[in-house]
Amino acid sequence: MNRFPGLHALASLCLALSACAGSDPVAFTVAGVEYTESELLGLTESRQRLLAELTAFGAVLADDRVADLVEPWVDSARVAWTWEQVQAERRIDSADVSDAVLRARYATSPQYELTVRHLIVFSERYEQPDVRAEAQAKARAALERIEAGEPFPDVAAEVSDEPGAESREGLLNPGRRGAWVPEFWAAASALEVGEVSGVTETQYGYHVLRLEARDTVPFDEARPDVVREVARLMGPLDAPVPMADEVRAAAATEGVDAPAARFDGLREQWVVDVLGQAEQLGLPPQPPRSRLKELAWAALSRTGQNASLARQAVGSWHDELARIHPIPATAPGS
Repeated sequence: MNRFPGLHALASLCLALSACAGSDPVAFTVAGVEYTESELLGLTESRQRLLAELTAFGAVLADDRVADLVEPWVDSARVAWTWEQVQAERRIDSADVSDAVLRARYATSPQYELTVRHLIVFSERYEQPDVRAEAQAKARAALERIEAGEPFPDVAAEVSDEPGAESREGLLNPGRRGAWVPEFWAAASALEVGEVSGVTETQYGYHVLRLEARDTVPFDEARPDVVREVARLMGPLDAPVPMADEVRAAAATEGVDAPAARFDGLREQWVVDVLGQAEQLGLPPQPPRSRLKELAWAALSRTGQNASLARQAVGSWHDELARIHPIPATAPGS
């Protein structure tokens, strides 16, 4: 005779629930998002991996960590720049080129720092012609409003697709050659202070620019570039880049320091590029974490060439994503 029927029933229920839960175990977890084996049925291992990467990417966006995502790229660029500068310094030292000679050369062709206000309508070059035409028309309409007398900051805040444009009214941090893509720099450099450009196309879309200020860069700040310019006259600076620790040691010996500001524009450029890829996948700049699973599934199945290319980009960021949100190394059942 069962003296504790209620306890027996509770135990049976717990066993049943355990068996039910065990029938669909968690296959993997990314950024706190769980995927069960039944959810992944029919997905190849490569698609499961991509789903995990898209989930990690969504979490990076949700946590506002895009700058962290691109930082390894910035570090790599910094190491490459530093190594080239080390080679250049060694070359001019061996040729006994003095700073007086470098100053004289710089005086004939100084560098400038530009302050620019702009608006952009995102439209990357691989998009369909009708999409590109619509974006170009939107930028042109914004230009016409500015030419008709509307304040540039107001139009930029309303029209520009750039994240943060509304609060900054399109004003960019001052930039020097190399901080912006070549087409943008060329358009800005051609302007007089206060002048507005025509619609300018870059790899990111269609811009309208206004030059706010043009300042000469002091020689001491421009010296690294002058050193490179003179060193390249003696031959290419193409020695293979060694390991980062070796580059840093050589830089310390030569007194080479990569200014952080030199890479700020590059970081901003890559952040914009990443957010553009997110847009192609239907991922908002800061999605709520409660929707990460839904958005990752949608991004995985989103149709169109742009979405396909964006998924390829996310897949190529595997290591950078995994550094922020670990991604399972193997798929279930592999």
